[in-house]
Amino acid sequence: MCQVGGVYLNPVKEGTPVERYQPVSRDVQRASMRWTIKQLRDSDWLNDKALDQKIFAPKYSTLLQGVVAKALFTIAPRVTLTAHLSKNPYTVKDYYDDLYAGIWEPTIQNRKLTDGDKLMQRLCVAQGADVVGKAIAPKKGITGFGDMIPAIELSIDEVIESGMDKTGDVRRYRDQLKAFEAEYGQGLVACQIATYNVFGADPYGWQRAVKVDTIDESLGYNVDMLNRIQKLIESRLAGANAADRAHYQSILLQIKALSK
Repeated sequence: MCQVGGVYLNPVKEGTPVERYQPVSRDVQRASMRWTIKQLRDSDWLNDKALDQKIFAPKYSTLLQGVVAKALFTIAPRVTLTAHLSKNPYTVKDYYDDLYAGIWEPTIQNRKLTDGDKLMQRLCVAQGADVVGKAIAPKKGITGFGDMIPAIELSIDEVIESGMDKTGDVRRYRDQLKAFEAEYGQGLVACQIATYNVFGADPYGWQRAVKVDTIDESLGYNVDMLNRIQKLIESRLAGANAADRAHYQSILLQIKALSK
């Protein structure tokens, strides 16, 4: 997913015949975006029944969807920058169009929603409402997007037992990490490991973050996407599966609260 809004960076010296940066191509960014959403929807295979009986926590597919969604719904600034630098850009409009089409595909096709579908849709609306709400009023009464991300509250022993500890460092420093979490709270290590396992090490560690405030149009696209979601749900609500109606009504409530 690093390819969505991604840039190839080369630490070159002055006069070196190598491009200092090269945005990831439009086709690769779009394919990566669509692939990521598809993998999230098809992640039920992570719910190992034997492991579920040992660990008292939400299903692994839900935890994965929460972690990845936090990144997926907040990369508009990266897409803004690469679009600004590219000759044939994957635009911010492309990003929001793909986000809408992918996350809301089951509703567009009038299918019964899975638990994963509902989670992704709630997170999508929460992120959009968070952006728009802050623009309307700093303390607009909408649940913060960060509060919607499922917490990974696995203990150190559960991290080791589940196979998340790919490097072996958690097992190696088990006692020290257990003492750390006893003081600061369970789940801190699991959250960091889950993020690392999904995204890997930060590929831009030596490059400062580039501010895009002067070219950021994400507010307008969030408004547009929320309007599209509202119209879609209103057109599907009457014929929706009975088990999905409460979900859709809660989505409408959040969107309509922004206009009050």
